Amino acid sequence: MRHAVVVLAVCVLSSCKQPPAPPPAGGAGSATTVIVPVAGSGSGSAATAAGLAFDVAAADEPPEAPAVAFAGKVPRLPAVSADGSQLAVFGYPGSGPMIPAPINIELHEVNSDVIRETLPLLEEPEAIAAGERAGSDWRTPALRKALADRGAAALARLRGFRSLEPVTMDRESSGQAKPTKLGALVLDPGGGDTGVVELRDARGGVLQRAELAAYSTGTAEQVCNYTPWFREAASDPAAKMLYVQVGYRFRDDCDPPKLHVYAWSLDPGKAAPEAAIHAIVTRQFDLVGVNATDAADLAVPAAPILSNGMTVGSTDGVHAIGVAPRAMDYSGATPSDVQVTVARDGKSAWASELASIGLLEPNTPGRDVAWRASDVLVKTAQGWRIAALAWTEPRANAAVNRDAKAGKLSARSLGEDRGDASLCDAFARLTTGGVDAAAAVRADLVAIGSGPGERTVGGAGFARAWNAAWKGKVTVVSVFGRALPSGTTGWVGASIELAKPGYKIPFTVFAVFDKAADGVWSLVHIHFAA
Repeated sequence: MRHAVVVLAVCVLSSCKQPPAPPPAGGAGSATTVIVPVAGSGSGSAATAAGLAFDVAAADEPPEAPAVAFAGKVPRLPAVSADGSQLAVFGYPGSGPMIPAPINIELHEVNSDVIRETLPLLEEPEAIAAGERAGSDWRTPALRKALADRGAAALARLRGFRSLEPVTMDRESSGQAKPTKLGALVLDPGGGDTGVVELRDARGGVLQRAELAAYSTGTAEQVCNYTPWFREAASDPAAKMLYVQVGYRFRDDCDPPKLHVYAWSLDPGKAAPEAAIHAIVTRQFDLVGVNATDAADLAVPAAPILSNGMTVGSTDGVHAIGVAPRAMDYSGATPSDVQVTVARDGKSAWASELASIGLLEPNTPGRDVAWRASDVLVKTAQGWRIAALAWTEPRANAAVNRDAKAGKLSARSLGEDRGDASLCDAFARLTTGGVDAAAAVRADLVAIGSGPGERTVGGAGFARAWNAAWKGKVTVVSVFGRALPSGTTGWVGASIELAKPGYKIPFTVFAVFDKAADGVWSLVHIHFAA
């Protein structure tokens, strides 16, 4: 069986990137030694005491370079730094199969795709030159010394790191990794092009989650496609941590993609809130339908819903205000562009998604319609729950402008209760003074427009558009605000009119505000509906 850090063969049609086999793992017939971290390194916890393990490797077993560099005792990777911030893995920088294979050690920043440092062992030019020495030993005295020097330097740099235990994944007959039990938990590596990897509890609840999207680069003549791929996982039992590596399959003549490394707690009590919130947000449309999910599993009692009709209902009446005219019409939703942000206080959050809603109308083959959802959530004794939400359907801008010019559209009142006056005032300042400074630099601010496909991410882009076309041109017809129990996150529902030459366009707006460090409400999310 190949070592846990092996980079799986990367194949597209007839082109296949086949990295060399990494250093062998400890097991039957192999000796293992341990180096203990230097005094004072790390936090001093029991988890740091295990240190770096070594496996005996023969110099003629591929990849040969590590055996030469480390005098036959190869450090077992992946290994984690004493403070848990870096993961050391073997990297394969070569642009194609070659013997000997170029190899290095990469120090990855956890929970990112950043390589902090690269420790070279055998570099690609050296591997190419060595491979050209056919019929002779490529391990010349000079190269042996270079490898030994680099190995010593790598070991010095890895002081304080501790080797992890590889997770042996269950696999399909095709070799594809499949859901694997880790004690009472399940690690699901996903599959296909979804790039979703989840750690779930025994009841199926999502504890940790990562998602990568497929992408392409290059020109029409030379396209490089990158498909998400679960690479491997390794555990640190003493610290109750799991380190997951997710990368991409790619063609041999394409630039190598980045590797994403995640550090997940194996303690269900330390589940990532974003994972739990994601599971709720992507199920919210299941509140409608014949077999509707119990609202109490997703939302607080009577959570307000803002709809296209510029009216406010609640989850108690979701069948009347939801996306389908009759409950039986709903046949499921496919979410996309899901984004979750947890507030600084950790007690509230906001999220948004686009969705394709399946409707099965009588005597028709059914159809899919586009919807958008925005939510504010609170942490309750039962877990995260939606406290308020907006479900809206996009309308084409040309049709909205035509109907507004014809006088067919008018703004409606959302009620006389303004609720939290400070939130209403914050929204008023947005209409007259523009996007606040903190919002304008938020990288995660999502703005969902009223038209199909209108979604922007980043406060800077939204601020430019709003300040140019909306600031000073908006009349607030009706507005109310609600602060969440934490007092640091709140939301606003507003009915507004945007002045155009000779006519006005009414919109419903769902806006989320969070208090900045100075205690002032700052916009963090906004959603428009015509």
